[in-house]
Amino acid sequence: MRKALSIMLSICFVLLSACSMNTSTEGADKWDCSVTCAEESVDTYVITYSDVEIISKSGVLSFQNRNNFDIVVHLLSDGEDEQTVEISAGGVVVLNQIEKELVYTVGCHAKVEENTEIKLMVYDGEGAEVYK
Repeated sequence: MRKALSIMLSICFVLLSACSMNTSTEGADKWDCSVTCAEESVDTYVITYSDVEIISKSGVLSFQNRNNFDIVVHLLSDGEDEQTVEISAGGVVVLNQIEKELVYTVGCHAKVEENTEIKLMVYDGEGAEVYK
């Protein structure tokens, strides 16, 4: 019984780890920074932060909006100015001059109803996977 439980927990840990950071076929790191809107944001902007830590090795980050609505992304790091970018529905924005090896937190908001999933992928480097 303990062995089965241990194996199941190990599998769950691997699956959860794979959700937060993966390596694409091109060798670039990518992170799923999708969040669920905590409050209705139709009239006001409520930023929801992902718990994923982003660390760029290249100094360039690409943000891919996987929604059918526009979003605003906030990139935060201790001691740095906040960077904000608007991304149209299904669009990609590339931020250059990102500090290498610095931990960033990503937040986003959109004019959506409460509990709407906001899908956002972040890639280390210039480019993103094709998304349909």
